[in-house]
Amino acid sequence: MPKIIEITPYQLEVTRATYDACASVYAEKVEWADLISDQVKKRLVQPLNNEIPRNSCVAVLGCGTGRDVKEFKKYGHNVIGFDLSKGMLEVAKQKVPNVEFRKIDLSKDPLPEILFDALYADSVLSYIPHNRLCFTLNSFYSSLKPGGKGLLGFKINGYGVLQDNILNIGGEVSSRFYQTYPRDYVEAQVLAANFKIIKSKVYKDSLERPTKWYDIFVVKPD
Repeated sequence: MPKIIEITPYQLEVTRATYDACASVYAEKVEWADLISDQVKKRLVQPLNNEIPRNSCVAVLGCGTGRDVKEFKKYGHNVIGFDLSKGMLEVAKQKVPNVEFRKIDLSKDPLPEILFDALYADSVLSYIPHNRLCFTLNSFYSSLKPGGKGLLGFKINGYGVLQDNILNIGGEVSSRFYQTYPRDYVEAQVLAANFKIIKSKVYKDSLERPTKWYDIFVVKPD
């Protein structure tokens, strides 16, 4: 088995602090930017929306500043946004009022059980350490109602940690770190959590980073 490079608590803390400090600028220049927003909507939000009935209860996990929460709300769903970054959640509450947002560490804290019709986890699994992935996926599974659907997004590039400096604010570079996985390992962990895989696809990274996105659409069997 290849050597596992684990994202460290320090790297995760740096990432959280970066998002806290740069939330407003990140929202403007990255998350809500037209090109990225349109790509995510077409690739992730619309396909999951097509799998679930109107008025579904949807958990947006790693909701950031609320872009995808707003999209699911526009489709007529009841949405709850979860994120670890206080700064991101503050911006999300301004951009998407009248929606519930909760602060949570998905690598440690379980979600409410049997509550949601759908789970949307675009990039948050990239911040889950290798040794906590099983816990997090089991928490996701427990929180879904039978027949519930989900989107799980992973960065695949072997067992490793990726750093990027996309958040350059006023000439000062702020870093963030990601956990990456091999594709076959991700599939095995998703199946071990008892999800059934509906479909999956690999995409190139839109920011030309040396990883690919692996999107898995799943269902919790009845």
